[in-house]
Amino acid sequence: QSSSGDFWFATKKWVSRFDGTIWTDYTKSNGIANKIVTWVAEQLWWNIWISTINGVSEFNGTTWITYGESDGLVDKNVLDVYTDSTWNMWFATVNWVSTFNGTTWITYNEFNGLIDKYVNNIFEDSNGNMWFATVAWASMFDWSTWVDYTIADWLADNDVQVIYQDADENIWFGTKKWITIYFN
Repeated sequence: QSSSGDFWFATKKWVSRFDGTIWTDYTKSNGIANKIVTWVAEQLWWNIWISTINGVSEFNGTTWITYGESDGLVDKNVLDVYTDSTWNMWFATVNWVSTFNGTTWITYNEFNGLIDKYVNNIFEDSNGNMWFATVAWASMFDWSTWVDYTIADWLADNDVQVIYQDADENIWFGTKKWITIYFN
C-alpha cells in the first residue's frame, strides 16, 4: 500500500492500482517497460517504481518513465526494486545490482565487492546496512566493506530468496529450503 492509500499489485499482465473504489491497470501502452511486473515500490514524493523483465518504470502520478540498460541499469531483467532510507532506488537483477539517486546510476558487481550476480532481493537494516539475497549466499554492504554469509557461517541454505528485519531487529533469511534467523 502506498502512502496515498492506494494498493499496487504486480502481475504477469500489467501493474494494477486500487484506490479503494476504482481499479486502474497500467500496461505497455501506458508506458511501463514490460507486462510482466516483478515488484512495486514507493519512493520519495510518492513516485511508484516497478521492476519488470525488461527494465524499470517510474510513475509520477501522471506518466510513466522507463529506464533500461542504455540509461545505466545493469541488466533489463529486474527481480526487485527497493527504496533505501536516503531515497535511493536499488534494483536487483539477474546480473548484479544497480542503484539510482535520481541523477547517477551505480552498478555493484564483482569489481566493487558483490560476489554473486543473481540477486533476488534487497533490504536495508535499521543500521543502514544494505543486504542482498543471492542464489549463492547473503551479502551485507555497510557502505565501505562487504561481508558474505553462507552455510559455513550460519545460513540454513545458500540460495537466499528474501531478507527482512523484524521489530526486535532480528534479521530473517528466507531460503529455498529453510528459514534462518540472525538474532541481534
